[in-house]
This record gives sequence, C-alpha cells and structure tokens, in this order.
Amino acid sequence: MVRTSRKRSSRARTPRARRARRARGGNPLARILGIFVLLALIGGAWIWWEARGWRLGVPLDEWEVRILNFETGAECQTDEHGEIVARGPNMLAGYHNAPEKTAEVIDAEGWFHTGDIGSIDANGQIMFHGRTKDMLKVGGENVAAAEIEAVLQSHPAVKLAQVTGLPHPRYVEIPAAFVELNEGAHTSEAELIAHCMGKLASFKLPRHVCFVTEWPMSASKIQKFRLRDMLVAELKKA
Repeated sequence: MVRTSRKRSSRARTPRARRARRARGGNPLARILGIFVLLALIGGAWIWWEARGWRLGVPLDEWEVRILNFETGAECQTDEHGEIVARGPNMLAGYHNAPEKTAEVIDAEGWFHTGDIGSIDANGQIMFHGRTKDMLKVGGENVAAAEIEAVLQSHPAVKLAQVTGLPHPRYVEIPAAFVELNEGAHTSEAELIAHCMGKLASFKLPRHVCFVTEWPMSASKIQKFRLRDMLVAELKKA
C-alpha cells in the first residue's frame, strides 16, 4: 500500500487555529524526515512535542513511501517494521560513474532503498526505528539494535546505550550492550537485563552488558565494531 499525503487547508495556519492547537496541549513541533542523497524532503508534518521521538510525519505531496519486509521484499502491514523505500520528484538519478552502487539502492521500478528501518501507522505517519546496518541476526530473526537501545535508555540510570551483535556458534549473533551511566548513577548488568524483561522478546535480551565511560569515535559516530572487537577480545581471555 502506498501512503500519500493530502494538502492541508490554509485555515490550519491561521492565528485562531494556532491558539486552538495550543489550547489542546501545547505548541506543535515541525518534524521533517529528509534523506540527504535523495536531494529532497520526503516527509514532514506538524506533530505534538510528546511525539517528537518517533513520529516523522506523512509523505509530502508527489512522494510515495513504502515499508518493505527485509526478507521477502513484500509490503509490510500497518505498524510492521521494515525498510523504508521512497520515490518522487527531485530524486537522484544515480551515482556518478557508479552503476553498481546505483543498482544497490535504486531498483528497477525507481524505488530508493534508504537502509532505514521504519513503519507506517494507521494514520499514515512514518516512524523511524534505526538503520538496517545495525540489524542483528539472532537465531534467524532480525533484531533492530535501536529497539534494544531504546529499552535500556528508559532505565533512569542510563545515559546512553549502544547494542551490537556478538558472534555466536548457534545463534549467529547475540545482543551485547554497552552502557554509559548518568553521573552519580549506579546499576548492574543483572538489573539492566531484568529491566528489559517483559519489554523485549527473550531472544532480544542483551546477553552481555558492559559499562563504559568513553566511546570509540570516528569524526561524528560511535564505532560499534570497535566495541564488539573489544568485548570479543575480553571474552577470549576469560
């Protein structure tokens, strides 16, 4: 199913309408979803502040957005997680002198495969859940690292959590978490795993929790592969 947006009436932007929105619960927040390499914005909406962390808006006019199953390529149902694909005006035609790279991201029907994990709710709102490159393969099941990270970060002691896949002879990968605590906070590996129980399926529970005070960084991102390599080296010594 292709979700497209409708043009909003200009009445929604009048002072009277803005006062009504504030009366219903506060000032809305403009949230924009943009894919840099598309050279265009594909989604956006006015949303309430409380929803800023997960709702990214509806597709803009003339843009089409789908969520595709990672394994089959079939279109996902409402609220089901999959890869965000999009097509529309001003989309790049391809990478310069790189037809193989172009073919990896733009299919024969012109859909750009973003590499982002997302879903679309019953109201047509796009939601972002992480990157496919951060997807773990646990016993044949796709597991988004971002889902585990979000649960860990809901613990009051946790400032930041990062999850990576640890090689496993039976399950291919198992989740391993790296956690930075808030200043002055205290918790344990057992407590954090217990915190995840009931919020995550059992195969998504982190099997290791490591506490860190510094993160291995590139220019702007945490290098998860270095976290994984450090844990693998420690486990080999044990």
